[in-house]
Amino acid sequence: MSERGPEEVRQLLSECEIAVTRLEGAGEGALTLLHNLDRIAASLDQLEEQGLDVRPERTRLETVVNQLHSRAPVLLRELRVVGGLAKVRETAQCPEAAWWRLDEKVRAERRRTWRRRLLAGAAIAAILAILLGVGYRWLSQRTGGPVQQTLAGIEQTASLDGDLEAALQTTEELVAEAPNEPEAWLWLGTLHAELGHPGKAESAFARARALYESSTDYLLARSVISLRMERVEDALATAEKAVAQAPGAAEAHLVLGNVYDAQGRIQDALEAFEAAAALAQEAGQSGLVVSARMRYGQLLMSLGQELSGTVTPQDNTSE
Repeated sequence: MSERGPEEVRQLLSECEIAVTRLEGAGEGALTLLHNLDRIAASLDQLEEQGLDVRPERTRLETVVNQLHSRAPVLLRELRVVGGLAKVRETAQCPEAAWWRLDEKVRAERRRTWRRRLLAGAAIAAILAILLGVGYRWLSQRTGGPVQQTLAGIEQTASLDGDLEAALQTTEELVAEAPNEPEAWLWLGTLHAELGHPGKAESAFARARALYESSTDYLLARSVISLRMERVEDALATAEKAVAQAPGAAEAHLVLGNVYDAQGRIQDALEAFEAAAALAQEAGQSGLVVSARMRYGQLLMSLGQELSGTVTPQDNTSE
């Protein structure tokens, strides 16, 4: 690496400060940003060895790196055009700088998010079980049926491991083997959307829609899967549309509440869970009543509030 003077390093820093705020649509420019960070770090070491004070420049570099860490998911999406960050590491001699390991950081954060979601897992599983038309029996099939085992593996590969291409390949194989499995088509559409294949995504979503008994069931199942993949905007849009189509459906309000929770819209989430509990009670859906109340209570607990001092979804069984 050629030696750079202080002014050249400052100019490169300025370029990086701009690039990190313009990652969307950068494509290969995202890879250039990482290489420029390498160049800056090496040059600062050289200048420091020459006795120069580079503390201001190191502060600027640290700021850029912090910004990059906060925007890691965007960076990783842009790097898909070159095969992904892991592939770049395999084919190029990359330094051990933290920015070359951002995919691992994102996966670790997703695992932490996933553990948090496990608190809501029973409610989400019950909803999806109902939408798939197999009731609570779906929970046992998730561990026993070959199709459901494959779906669980797809979710693991995509959501936790972050290997979307591998998940896509498995999903394509699954829809070929089980063409009437709606959840498989939903995963296919979600993965294509995440990988930037809008045409293929819409085609898969259309096939999934045709396999559900109603548009509402399709929208809710899609919202649940989108939320698991952290596609919160799609999860919100589909959940809100489901509530608009079926305002009296308890499961629609329950799914919407989970999306609100993911967005940090706590009051909206509490109201949605309360509506879900009330509607489920009116409809005699005891399982959904329990799920809605459980999510309501979990959300209050996560806020550090005492359940005894708060209002809970009303129980009208005595009326």
